[in-house]
Amino acid sequence: YIEKVRFLEAQNKKLVAELADLREKWGKETERIKTMFESEMKQLRKLLDESEQDKGKLQVRISTLEDREIELQTTIDDLKEQDQVHRETIDELHQVINDLESEIAVLKRRVSKFDEERARDKKEMDRLRSEIQRLRKDLDAETLAHINAENEAQSCKDELEFLKEVHEAQLKELSNLVGRDTTAENRDFWRAELAQALQEIQTEYDNKVDDMKSELESMYSMKIQEFRTNNTRGSLENTHIKEENKRLKTLMQDLRDRIPILEAKIANLQAQIQDLSKDLEEEKRDHDLDNDRLNAELSQTRFDLEQCVNEVQQLLDAKLSLELEIVAYRKLLDGEETRFSLGTSRPEITAKSDKGQMSAMSANGGVSMSSSSVFNTRSVQKQSE
Repeated sequence: YIEKVRFLEAQNKKLVAELADLREKWGKETERIKTMFESEMKQLRKLLDESEQDKGKLQVRISTLEDREIELQTTIDDLKEQDQVHRETIDELHQVINDLESEIAVLKRRVSKFDEERARDKKEMDRLRSEIQRLRKDLDAETLAHINAENEAQSCKDELEFLKEVHEAQLKELSNLVGRDTTAENRDFWRAELAQALQEIQTEYDNKVDDMKSELESMYSMKIQEFRTNNTRGSLENTHIKEENKRLKTLMQDLRDRIPILEAKIANLQAQIQDLSKDLEEEKRDHDLDNDRLNAELSQTRFDLEQCVNEVQQLLDAKLSLELEIVAYRKLLDGEETRFSLGTSRPEITAKSDKGQMSAMSANGGVSMSSSSVFNTRSVQKQSE
């Protein structure tokens, strides 16, 4: 029994020495791990703060890039609206030019029509002038015929006077013969015969002269009336034609005066269209350049945004890993402190339990070292990026 007690005391001393040795080693290792963990936790907190700052900067940059993208899209929409307005303006100007060209074509057709009417009126005036010349010739011929008739009438009157003188001479001769006749009945008979013959000659001559005079007066009156009628109608037609010609000349002059104005207006509109086309081409070219530049900026912005999102995601993953490692380290430290406090309060712990604690501590220490190595590897990767 005594030997057994001595053996147990010796074994207890040995265990106490081992426990003291283990406690000494455990305190140093715990202090070393605690110091290492505190430095790593400071680095992790610093890295976490830097990650938060980078995240804030990236979020601000993302917000700025999104605002820039909205502004660029608004600019593109405004340029598209201006392009549409310019196209509508050009279409309206083209419509105005087409209307003016249609109006000019109508005016040219009217001018051509007026020229044709003027040519017809000119032909009609030439015809009327020819008719007037013909009527004047007819009037001259009728006047000449009237003069000839008057001359013939005068000749007839002269002939009548001559015949009267001849008859009077014959009467005188007959009277002389009658005066030599002693018979009164013969004188009376010859006087009656002579008077009847003279009366018949005078009547026949007067009838013939009256017929010729009536015929000449009737023909002359008809010719004069026809000439006056034709002349009056020709004068009215000539006056109407002159007025119409004057009106057409005025209208043609107005149209000719209006055509240069319209042509100048068309030239001005065409110049405006050319200017607008040039401006539109320049704006379109600038718009294409701006659009390409904006698309490039937008692509770069999206690329930067994706990089920022990836960096933020990586930072979040790193933060989550760091938080998990911090929690694991904290639990490990809490467990080690708990075990250490339990070990100091119970010195009679058996060797078996001490060996179990050492094996558990060794297992936890392996996990901690593995986590630390993972953290150090991620820190190196982050610094290299």
